[in-house]
Parts: sequence; structure tokens; C-alpha cells
Amino acid sequence: VVLIAAGLVVRTLQQLQTMNPGFDPQNGLTMSFDLGLQGYDEAGGKQFYRQLNERLQALPGVESAAIMSYIPLSLNFNSNQIFVEGKPAERGENVPLAMTASVGPGYFRTMKTPILQGREFTEQDGEKSEQVAVVNEAYVRRLMPELQNTTDVVGKRFSWRSAGGPFIRIVGVVPTGKYFNIAEEPRPFVWTPMSQDYNSSGILVVRTKGNPEGLFGPVREQVQSLDPNLPLFDVKTLTEHMKLALFPAKIAATVLGVFGLVALMLAAIGVYGITSYAVAQRTHEIGVRLALGAQLSDVLKLVLSHGLKLTIIGAALGLLGAYLATRAITSVLYGVSATDPLTFGFVS
Repeated sequence: VVLIAAGLVVRTLQQLQTMNPGFDPQNGLTMSFDLGLQGYDEAGGKQFYRQLNERLQALPGVESAAIMSYIPLSLNFNSNQIFVEGKPAERGENVPLAMTASVGPGYFRTMKTPILQGREFTEQDGEKSEQVAVVNEAYVRRLMPELQNTTDVVGKRFSWRSAGGPFIRIVGVVPTGKYFNIAEEPRPFVWTPMSQDYNSSGILVVRTKGNPEGLFGPVREQVQSLDPNLPLFDVKTLTEHMKLALFPAKIAATVLGVFGLVALMLAAIGVYGITSYAVAQRTHEIGVRLALGAQLSDVLKLVLSHGLKLTIIGAALGLLGAYLATRAITSVLYGVSATDPLTFGFVS
């Protein structure tokens, strides 16, 4: 049971390292900066973001780039109240919350988050255009459960302030990911364009065509060419960014794995001891069988069948126990079922 639980967690870690539900960490790098500390006003900050994005898009080896105020699994929690147009306003603790982030054009393409319905943000989503947002599937299920599918949510509106507006129109829907930690329940998330919801604290994410480590220098040069005095921090690959969020799961997998191997060793010793005792008890019988013409292979088959019966019975009970027990860790699994046949087969 413990070995299977460890195997499921390891499989989840593999899934998250190759394709996180919120973004794909492969071939990506990130670095952060704060324009507000450098004295940039909103107009100057938006111009800086726009120029930096244009320069990075033209940089050899860069597939895409985007600016954002929040990157998934940063262990930060930014949320806001949601008032859906046409629905009675809730009060106090009953007002639904959604995590929020403002992002630049190309964010979902850069993070490799698929657009299920509608579209992502473009340069046309500016200050003078209608306020727009992209939501995840958990938003639809939590705040608009009456809708039959996610297609119907595109075009609907909500407000941050009150049931009377001002309203923001939903233009796209993306899959639900993990945003605060990998053990969280599915939660609503709302993205707004940086051009309409400016944030001076910027996180730059660059999707590279190859090894991202080779582009740290060129990307840094492009940033400093716009402002040589702008400090950069949290410079790392997206894979490195995942390490902190995955650390608890790695510890759990290690502990479960060690306990599982110890249990396996004790079980093997137990089977050996019982089989050895059974053979010792049947020494006379084995001698008689050999005297009557039994072959050594026949004796070996007799002994091994006894141990194999114990193993099969134990494995069957273990698989049944694991089938019932692993449902307790469903919340920390991603891309892996609690009854994953590959894990059950490998451990068996």
C-alpha cells in the first residue's frame, strides 16, 4: 500500500515537471523586476513592457515572451471578490473569491496554457477598449454552474466591485490548473490584460526554442538596454521555479518510498522465514519423495509454489488495500489516477 502511494506521488511529480496544469515549465526562464521602485509611472511602465516584449520577440532563440504580475505556484495568494452580472449580490463571507493576475499579450501562448474557448489578450485590449478577462473552468463551475458548457461563458460579464458594475467581459476560458500549491482544490482564477490592469511589479517569462540557460545573458541585456539601472531578481528557469512548490511532494514521495521499501524487505524476510520453516518441517517428506524417484525440479516446484501462494495472497490484499487507501491522496495527484494501472502493475 505504501509503495503504491509513493509510486503515485512520484508519477504526479513527473507529470508536473513535464506539464504543469497551469503552465509548461520546459524550456522557459523567468526574471522579476519592479518598475515602481525606479520611479516609473503607469504610462512609462506600459511603454517599457511593450518595448521589452517587442525586443524579446525578435531575439534569436526566443519562441515567445510575456510580462505578468503573478506566476503559478509562487506560493503567493492574490484574490478579489466576484459579482456576476444578473445574479443576486452575496454579502460578507458568502461573496465568492477568485485568484487574480494581470498579464501581457502572449501570456497563455508563452505559458503553453491552451485556450478552450474564445481568445487570449491582444494589443487591441487597451485602456480605451472594453474591459476584458480570461477565466478558468473552475470559475464557470463555481460561479456559473447553470451553464451547460464553457462555450456559454464567453461574453458574460462580472464586476470586482458590486452587482451593479462596472463590468468586465469574459473573452476566453482556459483549463483549471494549480496556482497556489499542488495540493489545492480547483479554484477560480481570473486574468486581466496588463494594459487595463497595470502592475508595476513585473515578472518576465521567456519561452525558448532550446536550452533556456543559454539565453539568460541575451535576455538580461535586452532588459538593461532599456534601463541599465533596473535591478533584476529571481532569475531562474521555470523548472527551478517549480522546485519549491514540488518540495513537499518530493519529501512525501521519499518518506513513503523508504517506508515502502522497508515494508517490502520485512515482507520478503517473513516469506523466507515461513518458507524455510515449512521446508525444515518437511525434510523427511522430501527425502522420501527423492527416494521414490522425484526430480530436484519437482522438489523445487513444491517449495516455490508454497512461497508463491503467500506472495500472491499478500499482493492481492495489498492491492485491495491500496485501491481503497490511495483515494485519500487524490487531492495531491495531477494527471495520474488514484488507481493508476502503471503504478499498480510496477509495484506488484
